[in-house]
Order: sequence, then C-alpha cells, then structure tokens
Amino acid sequence: MSLGAPDELRSFWSMPTADVLSALQSSASGLAADTAAERLARTGPNVLG
Repeated sequence: MSLGAPDELRSFWSMPTADVLSALQSSASGLAADTAAERLARTGPNVLG
C-alpha cells in the first residue's frame, strides 16, 4: 500500500498499528526530518479548508 491509495486506509482505526504505519511509510517515532521535508515539498502543508 502506498500514500496514493487512500481507499485502502479508510478503515485505519480497525487495522493493526504496524499495518497503518507501514501503509503510511512511517514509524511509531514519526518521520525522519528529510522525509518530512520531502513530503511537505511534494504535497504541501496538512491544512483543512
């Protein structure tokens, strides 16, 4: 699963934590600074509205 597959994460609350983290290509301690910067540059900030 990749970040481009939101339909597969619609029921993330019922998935094992390890599966969600894997799908998001993350870890329990979060993203590395360089990965976070790359995602921010690619997709923009996480804002509502």
